[in-house]
Amino acid sequence: MLLFVDNDVVIKLAEYELLLSLHEIVSNSGHVVHVLESLPYVAGVNNPIRSHKVFSTESSLEQVKQFLDKAHLARIELVSTMQLINSIDDPNLDEGELTLIGCAMESEEPGFCSGDKRAIRAVNKLVSAQTLTLDHCIIIILEHTLHMLVRALGTDVLECVIRKPNVDKAVKLCFQGATVDTIEHSISALESYINDLKRKCPSLVFIELGDFV
Repeated sequence: MLLFVDNDVVIKLAEYELLLSLHEIVSNSGHVVHVLESLPYVAGVNNPIRSHKVFSTESSLEQVKQFLDKAHLARIELVSTMQLINSIDDPNLDEGELTLIGCAMESEEPGFCSGDKRAIRAVNKLVSAQTLTLDHCIIIILEHTLHMLVRALGTDVLECVIRKPNVDKAVKLCFQGATVDTIEHSISALESYINDLKRKCPSLVFIELGDFV
């Protein structure tokens, strides 16, 4: 699989300091990660003022730097794909998300990883209207990545998430009050968010829990 990961997922996992762990899981399963060319700018890799606004610790920024050394850049190759992507005007899809969708359309075994559920619902609408063809693309959301990480790393993930409660509202709710003994409740909460989005997006193919781990 060529896994196209949006900036929001990279930033949030880096803030949890779980980004490199996810990359290891994905790469060990034989998949290749692609990211947007805008990621260094968004993360403030060469801009300390910006990076301090994005991340609470230097170690989170360091995760992104190491991640960039391992990942590939996502680029649309075909003019026809670029024309199609440029024709889409949806307020819930930004330029980066559309670029990754275009790359996925051009790939044989793609995955699209986003933390924006509104964007996923917008993609579902476009696929349903046959504006986009993505029946070969696997959709992965942030909750999927946390599910994979918990299954792979166990309760170590718990501390990483709990100490950064403001990174993501849905993840915060899933892990609120969680302990080592109640981690399965958090896993069930993650699955609840995933299944809710799947019901709302019947035209998309979501990754099956446990495919990586």
